[in-house]
Amino acid sequence: QPRTMGVVRLFVAVCGFWVSSSVSSWVTTPFGKLPGSCVHEIPTGTHVRHTTIGDYLQFPNGSSTFHDICPHAHDHEADVTKRYDGWTSYTSFNSTDPITEFTSVFNVPDRPKTAPRTLYLFPGLQNWNWVPAPGKKDNPQMPGNLPPKSHPFNILQPVLGADAAGWNIASWIVSYPTGRTFYSQTLKIPAQDTLIGTMTQLPDGSWIVDTYSTKLNNHTTIRVTPHDEPDNRLNKQMWAYTSLECYDCTSCDSYPTKPITFSKLLMTTIKGPVRPKWTEFQGKTHFCKEHFEIVSPEETVVHFQA
Repeated sequence: QPRTMGVVRLFVAVCGFWVSSSVSSWVTTPFGKLPGSCVHEIPTGTHVRHTTIGDYLQFPNGSSTFHDICPHAHDHEADVTKRYDGWTSYTSFNSTDPITEFTSVFNVPDRPKTAPRTLYLFPGLQNWNWVPAPGKKDNPQMPGNLPPKSHPFNILQPVLGADAAGWNIASWIVSYPTGRTFYSQTLKIPAQDTLIGTMTQLPDGSWIVDTYSTKLNNHTTIRVTPHDEPDNRLNKQMWAYTSLECYDCTSCDSYPTKPITFSKLLMTTIKGPVRPKWTEFQGKTHFCKEHFEIVSPEETVVHFQA
């Protein structure tokens, strides 16, 4: 059980953890649907230290807490064949060398007319090319929509989200199957905002994931440090993405009418700057012909209504 200091209890009272006491309660994340008891909202600026026995959290005010390895960390809702859930369209790039920095500027369009449960858009980094595609036949890497427990996996993401309350941003770190999922304090943002998403590896090996609203002049940030991880996966970020992900989309009204542009896609590896060669992937089920357009190595655009 987590041993929690006062700052966490205060944060729960003010902002709320996205968490459930039962594995039967699933929550949507940019990694798919996970047990609510394994997913935690934490104050912006929190430093997460992964270990083989759990996660140490250092909060901005100096207090700390520890989470044991989640007892349900191996669980992942895989029965998605009857729902329009997952990464419906995305672009990917496989680097020959570990990526150490990936940044993007992206716009916030009009609000969907009928909000889905959750709509996510983001640039992201992973150590392995697995995605939660909608439906078993849509995932070329892992039919059944579930990564194997024998292949440790992580994703770093500065995320734009939409739900019934409108647009929001948060920064995410997902560690599967041995870790918990953490995301920084969610910020509500207006339409027509411009966001800057950044994933940067520091000299000590830790990662800063930051999502910045230019209209609010505000950041929501998370830092994660690998420690005693035998697979060393946070030092092996070989895959980059720009992604569209939706849960319980029901029609074209679940999407904005205007496109979202991921521009100024800048990437650095351990050997220096690179210009990514993107590949587009589209799922087999689309309500509105949503798809990515690859404009250049520095720009991709997701279209919703054309």
